[in-house]
Amino acid sequence: MDSLLRHGTVVRLMSPRLLRDSFDILRAIEPIAARHAAESDDGTISASMQQWPEDMQELAEKRVPRVSEAMLHAHRESHLTLFRAAGGEGLQRHLCMLWNTCERCVTNSLSKHGRQAAAAREHADSARCLQECDSGGTANVLPRHLEANRAGSSDHLTERVAQSCPQAP
Repeated sequence: MDSLLRHGTVVRLMSPRLLRDSFDILRAIEPIAARHAAESDDGTISASMQQWPEDMQELAEKRVPRVSEAMLHAHRESHLTLFRAAGGEGLQRHLCMLWNTCERCVTNSLSKHGRQAAAAREHADSARCLQECDSGGTANVLPRHLEANRAGSSDHLTERVAQSCPQAP
């Protein structure tokens, strides 16, 4: 979103390049946040992080036909809990900014190709690694999760562009 003088707020369309760049940066710094969180966890972070994947898994098992408000909340909070646990205002701010950029495509891609259930498992793996104070394990799970989200988001964006620009017969 951009605020333009005398024009109000304008929502920018997501471009494939912006999506790719945002995920590349997120993939580079979210594992740093996971390491910080694992090193500082006193049990409360991992306990909080376990709740969200459980909620995601329960919703996935119910075969929610499309992404529900509850699933979006659980997915978002799983990431934001990690960001808050990482400490450091600058790191949190940058992670949230990147997540907010990516989220609009991620949320639309979760209901496709079994992503909803897979994302719940990936979040559970990340929470388990945090609980075990395995910062390396968490740092390995997150790039795979983010790459799957990037791929699904990219597919969604490609589909959306194709729908808005139909081919001539």
